[in-house]
Parts: sequence; C-alpha cells; structure tokens
Amino acid sequence: MDRERPEAADERVIDTKLFKEHVRNKIVGILEQIPGKKNLVIDQSLLGCLNASIEFSTLRNNAVVNIYFLDADTLGKLDEEIKEVVFFSSPVVDHMRRIAEIIHSHQQRSIKKKYHLILSPRRTVNCNEALEVLGVLADLTVIDFNFDLIPLDEDVLSLELENAFFDVNLEMDFSAYKYVADSIQRLQLVYGKIPYIFAKGDGAKSVIEIIKQTDYEHRFEDATTNEIDYLIIIDRKVDLVTPLCTQLTFEGMIDEHFGIKHGLAKFEPKVLNKEGDKVITMPLNSSDRVFKDIRNSNINSVRDVLGERVIEIKRILDEKDKQTTMEAVSDYIRKFKDVHKLYPQITNFINIADSINGAIKHPSSHFILKTEQAILMGAPAAASLDFIEMMIAKQAPLTKVLRLLCLQCLIDNGLKQKSFDYFRREILHTYGFEHLVTLKNLEKSGLLYKNDAKSNWQRLEKGLKLINENVNVMSPDDAAYAYWGYASVTARLVEHALKNHWRGIKDSLSLLPGEIYIEEKTAVPIKKGKKSVVLVYFIGGVTFSEIAALRCIAKVQDKELVVATTNITNASEFLKAMIKKRDEKAIVRKQNA
Repeated sequence: MDRERPEAADERVIDTKLFKEHVRNKIVGILEQIPGKKNLVIDQSLLGCLNASIEFSTLRNNAVVNIYFLDADTLGKLDEEIKEVVFFSSPVVDHMRRIAEIIHSHQQRSIKKKYHLILSPRRTVNCNEALEVLGVLADLTVIDFNFDLIPLDEDVLSLELENAFFDVNLEMDFSAYKYVADSIQRLQLVYGKIPYIFAKGDGAKSVIEIIKQTDYEHRFEDATTNEIDYLIIIDRKVDLVTPLCTQLTFEGMIDEHFGIKHGLAKFEPKVLNKEGDKVITMPLNSSDRVFKDIRNSNINSVRDVLGERVIEIKRILDEKDKQTTMEAVSDYIRKFKDVHKLYPQITNFINIADSINGAIKHPSSHFILKTEQAILMGAPAAASLDFIEMMIAKQAPLTKVLRLLCLQCLIDNGLKQKSFDYFRREILHTYGFEHLVTLKNLEKSGLLYKNDAKSNWQRLEKGLKLINENVNVMSPDDAAYAYWGYASVTARLVEHALKNHWRGIKDSLSLLPGEIYIEEKTAVPIKKGKKSVVLVYFIGGVTFSEIAALRCIAKVQDKELVVATTNITNASEFLKAMIKKRDEKAIVRKQNA
C-alpha cells in the first residue's frame, strides 16, 4: 500500500489507531462466525487487552448480549436462555477447570448449549491435556487468537505477551518470535519495505530469519516508498541490567509503585487525597495533556513542573475582573474552561508524585537506590553483598533482594563460587525451599549464576559511555537522565544505530550476548522538512524509562519514534515471572490421577 508522508510537520507518519482497527476487525470476524445471541465470558487478565482493542458497543452490535468474568461466581450468573457461550481466556489450567465446571453444570441439568473457547495468544499442550482430562474438549470449538500489536499510546505498540521472556528462556517456547515477525511484516505491507535494519541478540536474529523465510519479500520488489526508515530489533537478553534498575522517570515510577496495565493505573483514594475506598482507575497516555508534559520527566522535577502549571492557572483566574471588552471576556471564558479541566488532573499528579517521593525517601528505599548506583558505577562488590545479606536477615521482600543480587551478578559477570553458594543457602533458609525452582529459573535465564571469569562491564561502560554523572536530569539531552546517570545499553545501541549504523562500536557489540544482523538498502529520499521514522522493537519486554530515554534520543536527533514490544515490564514483574510460575504439567497429571 503506497502512502504519502504527512504534510504537517507535527503529524505522525505511523498512525497507531490503525492497529486498534486491525485487532477490532479480527475480533468481529470471529464473532460473526458464531451465529445468534452470545454470552461472552472473559478471563479478567485479558480485559485490558480487549478494552484497548474494541469498544463494548461493537461487541453488543455483534450479538454479544451479556459479558461475564471467568471467576468463581460465573456459573450462577450466566443467562441460560442464550445458547451460544464464548469463553475468552488465556491458556491457564485453572481457567480450563473453571470452564469445565460450567459445562458440566449445564450438562447435569440437561441445558443444551454450544461452547466456543478463544485462547489468547494460543492453545497450549497443557491446556489441551487439561480439557481432555476434564472431559470437555469434545464440547468446545477451540480458536487461537493473537491480539497482535495493541496501541498503548501514539508511539507505543505492544503484543501484550506478559510472559514472553519467561516462555522463551525457560519454557523454550519460541512462538513469540513468530508473533513479532508477523507484526513486522504487516507493518511493512502497510508502510513499505524498511531499508535499514539492525538486530542484536539471538531472538532478534531468529525474527529476521522468520521474516526471510516467509513469502512476503516479493511484495516489496516494486515498492516506490518506505515510510519507516529504521528498524532496530533488540532481544531483552542483550541487556538484562536495565530492567533490574530503578526507573526514575515519572511514568516509570508510577509503574514501579502502582503498576500500569494496558495504559491504565489504579490508585487507592488516599493516594489522590480523596475519600472512600473504591479504587480509582486512571488512563495514562498522551491524550492527557498534563501527563504528556511530565511522563518522561525525572521524578524530582515533576512537582516543580506541576507547580509552575498551578501558578499559571492562578494567574489566569486572577484576570477575571480585568476584562473590559466582550472580546476579552470571551477569550477569558475559553481560557477558564480550559484550566478548569486541567486543574483536577494537575492536583492528581501532584498527589501521585508526593506519594512516590515519600516512598523513595524512606531510608530502606534510599539505601537500596544508593547500593544500586554503586553497583552500576563498578564499585567493589563487598559492600553491596553485605547490604544484600542484611536485607535477607531482615526478611526484606524477595524481589528486592533478588533485584540487587542479580544486578551485582550481571555487572560482575557472575558471582564467585563462595558467594553464589552462600546466598543460595541464605535465600532458601529465609524464604523457603520452594524457591529452589526460583533460583533454578534465575540461573537458566542468565540472571543469577556463578562464574570466576573477569567482568567485561568496565570495557562495555567505557565503549558505550553508559555512565554520565553530569547529565542534566531537569532538562535532559542525554538518555542517561532516565536512570540518573546510567544510560541503558538498549538506548546506546539505538543511538549508535542512528548515528553511525553501529560502525563505531564493534568491540562493544562483541561484548554483548547474541548475534548481530545489519541490513542496509537504498531508501526512498525523505522529503525536505520531514523527519525520518524509527521503529525500535523489543523482544522480552521494555520499561517505561527505557521508552523515555528513546524519546529523548529521538528528540535530540529529530526523529519520529515508534516503540514496539512484546510487553511492558519492570523489575518486580520481571522477577515475579521467575518466582510465581508453577509446574502446570504436574497439575494436569494430578488431576488425571
């Protein structure tokens, strides 16, 4: 499809709304195949993805009469007059058991229905086996459904595969690579062949190989335009340090302290200085003018920025009695309506910033951040290991302990045998022997391991200039501001790809794990006054502060940035995936027995 670049300087080439339309059409296509009125039963973990992809009015227009959550109370709520039941679930064995209970209940009461099960992103062997053991597989029409790229914002797209890193590195399930490759191909079909492609990491190279094996290439042979100029694919395994670091941008801090799912954050009323006990959900994206201005700001500058906005609002309000003409009164009313809408938003964000600042100024948080920064600066490990030992003795949350221990391990290229054995023993004695699986997961994924070899961190830090202690966090012009002096490896890789196509960092690239792929083809010249477009794709997750760092780079280099990812992550979510996973095969075997 040939498309003209937008004429307006501030108009974006990549319209992320197209992706929502694509997913909406996929969902509608499935519903149209199921005749008549339908009950839709949704796994709550997929509600955010569904919400971001399709309006509930569209579901109603496609004969979805009732919508229920797949929980313990579902059975008593289902409208028994409607014959078509559509389950929309992630492939979790517990969910399959719940679905089976509903079907068995209907069968025992001789209620005849047709059952459809949409599994996202796909059916798994464990779920198939569970449904068969539970005796309901034959009663279900099973449909695989991948949401594809969901627009979280005007410059952020996500496949929302929350366990992508875990699945690839521990389960050896590489289907995420196929989803990434397919999404890139769809982007190229819409926006043209991408001339400059850079990939780092085994996962990134696998995606490139999948793309080359498909039959799409011939469609680009006669292309006369390309609207995306750069594609940079980065495997999370290339940089495991950054997701363990404390995010210091406002959006990153909100994610770390409250959590952001599918562009939504939930706050207790007391955080927003409100009464009541009902959790308040806030959308966080660029459509909110106040949030757009502060999302990428360092947490320490947020209150100052918002304070200036409050002063400006008060100045406008004070002009109320100074208007002498009808034209001036009309202009004042327009301004008043505008600031009247903004003031509650500003107040909310001031309260959120105060809550976060209060938390990070707590002595325990302060010492954790101080230790983290010492580790990144390459300080001797003895002091940080002593601090981690003290945290274990005080039974600090396991994720906080592992966060620092894994960070020290990655910087040192492994823990010495003695330290490795000691901390394994202390963790098991303090937090329970069930965490043998956790420690095994961490070792297998390359986060915590023993190694007596010399660390390459100092060479890597020097080669990529990862530390910039003089960065201006209040008015940043360097990616290091997002982590207060530490520029993520991913940010530097993107920066160098755009500056010199990785020609000046060959030694640094060799120090990082995984293969390298570079493809440079002749690009269609960019019209004068138009920005080149950069698509950065993360396999295994990206943090909000990494996205903020990339926005900083795009601003400095005058590029239009789009970040695509398998999922958004942070240190806690990254490590919880290692801790909470259960052996679902064992659950199925137990059920079978």
